[in-house]
Amino acid sequence: MANLNNAMINVQDFDHYEQALQSFLDGCLDPNRFLHTRLNLGVYTQKQEGMCMVRAKLPGGRSARQLEGFAYCLEKYSIMNDVQITTRQDIQFHYIPLKDTAELQRDLAKFDIATREAGGNTVRNITACQLAGVCPAENTNVQPYIQLVAEYFVRHPLTQSLPRKFKITFSGCYHDCAQGKVHDLGIIATTYNNQPGFKLLAGGGLGAKPKTAIVLKEFIHEMGKISTFR
Repeated sequence: MANLNNAMINVQDFDHYEQALQSFLDGCLDPNRFLHTRLNLGVYTQKQEGMCMVRAKLPGGRSARQLEGFAYCLEKYSIMNDVQITTRQDIQFHYIPLKDTAELQRDLAKFDIATREAGGNTVRNITACQLAGVCPAENTNVQPYIQLVAEYFVRHPLTQSLPRKFKITFSGCYHDCAQGKVHDLGIIATTYNNQPGFKLLAGGGLGAKPKTAIVLKEFIHEMGKISTFR
């Protein structure tokens, strides 16, 4: 059953994970099979035995309404006093006992916090320039588009087992503060003949072999303004 407030949250994910976790703890599930299940919900093992890092996925880095949930879950589940903000605008909890990760998922969902596909070879968290929605220079507020794209790809059958993780970012103007040039897909709000639209970049990346993205499409018309952000 999907969460009415957040299409990225589905209770069936937690039911499936809870069953897999118990089978793994009972020694009935192969670690390699459990690996995909936990990564799909943002659960990574740490070097410390029995401890995990759990990553929450926040499209566009919007998290103000979830701050209470982060604080509550940090205090309840982790031995740490802080969380980490990642370069992909995610939030990470550290030192979470593996046995508690199923219950943590359910508690995070109560605060409208999703972890689905925050890890693994999927479409990772979609990022935005830090002033999206408030920058006076932006051509378009990209936050509503980010939410729609994130909801489209989550649980999509073609993106559950990609050859590699896939990273997308949105920028509101030509300054490209979200650094689309080093993303698999960079989407930059722009104008042409006073008409709003987007420039598409593709093929960028960092890592061991960094490369600059190429221009895939110089201009695509914005088909219609999205007036609300959910």
